[in-house]
Amino acid sequence: MKDFNISKIEITNEDIKWIQEIMPEIEFDDDRIKALKSLDSVDINACPGSGKTTLLVSKLAILANKWPYTNKGICVLSHTNVAREEIQNRLGDLAIGKKLLSYPHFIGTFQSYLDTFFAIPYLKSNKGNIKIVDDQYVLSKRWNRMKYKTYLENNNYDQYVFDPAKLPYELNIKCGANTKTYKSIVKIVEDSRSIGEYTFNEMRLYAAQYIEERPEVCEIARKRFPIIFIDESQDTENYMWEIITKVYVEGSNTVWQSFGDINQAIYNGFSSNDKTTIFPRENQISITNTKRLPNSIAKLANTVAINKSIMIGQSTEFINNKNTIILFDKNSSSQVIHCFADIIYENFSDDDIIKNQRFGCHAIGLIHKLNKDDNDNFAKRVSNYYADYNPNPIKIHPEKLIDFFSIGQSNFIKSGNLSNKVASYSDGILTLIRKYPKNKNIYPTANFHGINGLNKYLNYPENFRKWFYEILHTNYDSPDLWEALIERLYNELGDIIDWKMATGEGFLNWTNNYTKTAQDSSCTENTICFKKDGRINLPIHIGSIHSIKGRTHLATLVLETKYRAYNIKSIIEYLCGEYKKPTVTNANRLKCQYVAMTRAKGLLCMAIPKNNVTPNQKEKLSKLGWEIVEI
Repeated sequence: MKDFNISKIEITNEDIKWIQEIMPEIEFDDDRIKALKSLDSVDINACPGSGKTTLLVSKLAILANKWPYTNKGICVLSHTNVAREEIQNRLGDLAIGKKLLSYPHFIGTFQSYLDTFFAIPYLKSNKGNIKIVDDQYVLSKRWNRMKYKTYLENNNYDQYVFDPAKLPYELNIKCGANTKTYKSIVKIVEDSRSIGEYTFNEMRLYAAQYIEERPEVCEIARKRFPIIFIDESQDTENYMWEIITKVYVEGSNTVWQSFGDINQAIYNGFSSNDKTTIFPRENQISITNTKRLPNSIAKLANTVAINKSIMIGQSTEFINNKNTIILFDKNSSSQVIHCFADIIYENFSDDDIIKNQRFGCHAIGLIHKLNKDDNDNFAKRVSNYYADYNPNPIKIHPEKLIDFFSIGQSNFIKSGNLSNKVASYSDGILTLIRKYPKNKNIYPTANFHGINGLNKYLNYPENFRKWFYEILHTNYDSPDLWEALIERLYNELGDIIDWKMATGEGFLNWTNNYTKTAQDSSCTENTICFKKDGRINLPIHIGSIHSIKGRTHLATLVLETKYRAYNIKSIIEYLCGEYKKPTVTNANRLKCQYVAMTRAKGLLCMAIPKNNVTPNQKEKLSKLGWEIVEI
């Protein structure tokens, strides 16, 4: 077995010339070349629109071209399947990049990494049965098995009480361990695991337990993957950092590089638990110039950068647009998004809007969910600006097959990337097989995901791509059409699925909850379509700040909302160019504001109640480059 030696691999100027030839859209400056050449354990802290993913894919392609090992691989970890698929798709477009999509390499989510190399081996070595790993299915099934729920319902517990905080059965519940309720939950969890049902959290706990009981597995893991790259590192949670630091210990002849942006760590919530202390490490490489933003927008976003970094906007497109603050009162709050539409029309030609249709124009707020118990609804959440706003147009945890299909269709419309649709359809079909296998001993485990996993599980049938293509392009926006689609699935999968149970439990039912979201790319749910005489129709999409992370817009409107205090008002001093060490809550507000203010490539706007801005602050905002409009 050949020992790993990073000194045998070097990224040279010739390699950079080569990657520019096969990816001609790439431009490398000194900072990017430094990051590309580095094979030390360093972090790359890069600003929005700086091409982090492109840089990572470029480095992976070069390493694939030079990789000398057949039994050791490169590991690339991301938070979501969407991020994983983007990396895989971009590598798949390169002949050399395809080498990284198979053994001995691994590109996947944190969850799939922990499942594949830690939790599943641990459970199998302890004779554990693994049938399905899924929160929604497993927890709802455990909840339904509970006969007596009076105590739980009276104390506002839901199905997540069946997801233990620690192994084997430590629960997040106040009743004592000797009570009937506690014992019943433990018994249900125990029975659920005995037939192979696990939550994602349980798999993470088993992975951690494996490392604790058998620390030598860390050495096995780093020998298998001597190089690891972590994408979007600012959002990595503590449990994962604890595992990574145990595997990739200093001096272990390994390379660990993290890519991310500390200013965009918005998934911590408003708490004192800072999950980003490990990223970036002191020896970071910073990339502060962005191709996405003109400097006029970059300068405004710099005011809310949590690490006081100075981002430099290099885009020369739309440099003369007027970034605007809309001041309003209770009587005019319903006109805020209309005013935003007028500003868009003033700053962009119809050709600009058409050319940038895939980016779109968006109005976003930090707090977007309804609170019916709140009598004072002035500028507190997104729905205060648009009464028909639905905060849950797509379920995070799809419950039916049609949910998977609708989510895939909607994501395809938003991104223009067919792979998003393919992945969601594939995962929906895999979920159908996992939940209702005709043979209870043969089912797709957590290792099978996406179209490749579905094809592999079905043992590569000859007509697979043909029938999947037909499913992918079948209309299902009525009960009859959906029934025809299900029949087509049955013709292909009827021998391996318990169709009666799947139908009886409603997993195959048709619903129109999401078809409106999936039908039209311009005027859909949570979209207002504006019209102006002689001008092109203008759709403005409404949503939350968290929902648009990682995206690029043509124009963005950031709406004032309220969590305990008004969010923008709480950080108005920073927006005016004054910096002081923020509280934990305001640090999270700043990060969310930074994400919101770095989406737009062409026009940035904010909407703030008039009473939340003093005359002195208005003057400071104007000097920084904001136009001020009152309605």
